[in-house]
Amino acid sequence: MQRTSPVARQVLRWSAFLSLPGVLWAALEMYGLTMSGPQMLFFSIVHTMPLLLVAVLLAVPAGALWLVQSVVAMAWPKYRSLVCISVSTASTFAIALAVQAVLLASYEQWSYSSAARTPLCLLGLVLTAALVRQSWRAFRAPPATAQSASAASDA
Repeated sequence: MQRTSPVARQVLRWSAFLSLPGVLWAALEMYGLTMSGPQMLFFSIVHTMPLLLVAVLLAVPAGALWLVQSVVAMAWPKYRSLVCISVSTASTFAIALAVQAVLLASYEQWSYSSAARTPLCLLGLVLTAALVRQSWRAFRAPPATAQSASAASDA
């Protein structure tokens, strides 16, 4: 019998909840707007939308926590059962968040290259969509339902 931890699951859910607004805004600027050319990332929100700036600043440490939790869930089955997510969900979270972090850190290098810009923007948009979809599927259900879905998707 697998054991779940409501506290561990809530920490994972809250880290995702705090990360997603910043991830979505970064995806809009980094991928959506960059398709037409390099951007000054987050310039508009610094001057006009202070609440969105706070959301983006909260998303950075929350996203790092979410990434660490996802990697631990991928590597450690006991933790995965505690947070009640499947291997595929944890790997989707980890891959999408890691790629987002790498692309954000290296934005200046790839955004000016027209050959790299379009494929990387498309990759980022696809991974962001997968992250939102998996988040919705993993966190909308109560843990008992998510546990049975997790077992079904791992089989």
